[in-house]
Amino acid sequence: YRVIVDGVELEVDFQHRWTRPVSNPPPKQTGCLIFLSADRRLLGFGTANCSASDQFCRATGRKLALTRAVAELPKHVRAAIWEGYWRATRGVCEPS
Repeated sequence: YRVIVDGVELEVDFQHRWTRPVSNPPPKQTGCLIFLSADRRLLGFGTANCSASDQFCRATGRKLALTRAVAELPKHVRAAIWEGYWRATRGVCEPS
């Protein structure tokens, strides 16, 4: 989804990844990228790893990854990104 903050368009992208438990990597992972739409410069990145013993939930992974991605951004930017997240996911129920 896209959010405009202080006249600048930001893009937030989520990626869900499944890996085979070959060694020690988490079997399921959600990543969140926050970047400027104009030049694709990365502003924030966060991940959420799902334990092999946990039930994978896309919504939980997105929230945790987004929390980690916005952690270093100014408060008003974090608030705008979260508002965009809630607007983009309102009424959305995804199966795991």
